Amino acid sequence: MLELINNKYKQYSHYLLYGSSIVFGRGLEYLWFFIISYYATKQQYGEFELYKKIIEFFAIFASLGFPALILTYTRTKQEKQDFFITGVFLSLCITIFAALILILFNANYLFLIVPILFFAIFHYSNSIYQAYNLVEKGSKYASYYKSLVSILFTVSILLFFFTIEEKEFSIIYCTYPLFIIGIIYLIKDFSIKAVITSFKKTKAILKSQFYNGSVLFLTTLVNTSFLVTDVFIINYYSGSSEGKLADYNFPLMIANMLLIVSMTLTNVDIEKYKQKHSYFKSSLRKNTLFTFLGAILLFIFYFLLTKFIYTEYENTLVVFIVILAAKVIQSLTIPYGVYLATKAVYTYVLIVLIVALLFNICFSFFLYPKYGLIGIAAVSLLGLLIRYLLYLKKYNHGRNIWRID
Repeated sequence: MLELINNKYKQYSHYLLYGSSIVFGRGLEYLWFFIISYYATKQQYGEFELYKKIIEFFAIFASLGFPALILTYTRTKQEKQDFFITGVFLSLCITIFAALILILFNANYLFLIVPILFFAIFHYSNSIYQAYNLVEKGSKYASYYKSLVSILFTVSILLFFFTIEEKEFSIIYCTYPLFIIGIIYLIKDFSIKAVITSFKKTKAILKSQFYNGSVLFLTTLVNTSFLVTDVFIINYYSGSSEGKLADYNFPLMIANMLLIVSMTLTNVDIEKYKQKHSYFKSSLRKNTLFTFLGAILLFIFYFLLTKFIYTEYENTLVVFIVILAAKVIQSLTIPYGVYLATKAVYTYVLIVLIVALLFNICFSFFLYPKYGLIGIAAVSLLGLLIRYLLYLKKYNHGRNIWRID
């Protein structure tokens, strides 16, 4: 019996380690989420989430798709290091250029430059540095980095939240000291010679893979656009003063907990997807089981949470149910999207994402004025369902070709 338990632990230890770092990082994120949503007014919390979505969206531009490029194209240690150095250097260049343009036109958005850079390069999720850690130093080191940055980010954001008057800006100001720390830490990897050498090597790879690289970057951009469209449309119609942004973001944040399952499995198994088809099937079964189990637990949690603690959000239960259903579909879709990416089906994935995005934008603009938050959540659900069905169709069509075991 003990031997069986020990064997199972060895089999799933890498999931537990990386998954624990995701749970830890997300747990800290939910710590400040619960604190901020409890102590801030609905208007402040709505603006806070709006700034967060803006930063996350433009961080995709700043990173130039290098996190996805590092995960997809790098094989040797030297390639990984070259892509990492080049990605950071170009990210700094493009953001500094954008800052100069803003100064030239006297725009009042310069305060967003540092937060965008921090999210693009150093953030514990989908940043250049985290992608490099994952493929070069392994999931163990990546989990340590994710945990450390999560702690620093949480401490910083809460310090600013409780010390400044305009609490919605805490998501912005907290990144300034962390960005400085990150730059100091990276100096050891950078020199003029290292940057020039890495850029030359990476340039050759990117030139030969320009089409696929561009599609990969646009895929990341369109995918992020889909996830932030709801918030931007709600802000367009209602702003933050009516509390609509808060009433939508609060259930959305809780429902997003479900994605921890897919994030853990795909991040740990992504290299295995490239080797054996059977690894993907095994990961898919685990993802499906834990997704539905997690959805049931989240529903119970949300019902009790809004019934006894966050009573001002009690009227959002129906919205939460619709969003949760959408997140179930999204969680089931993620492994297929990652698997298709490992098979270089980039153009198809991009077309599917564009179709889902356009569907989401068009119908959200039409339905939100009539049906409010439930309408916009239902459109997201349908958009994600379309994406899932199209991914599944492509997977079923190509699995006999891709199976190598």
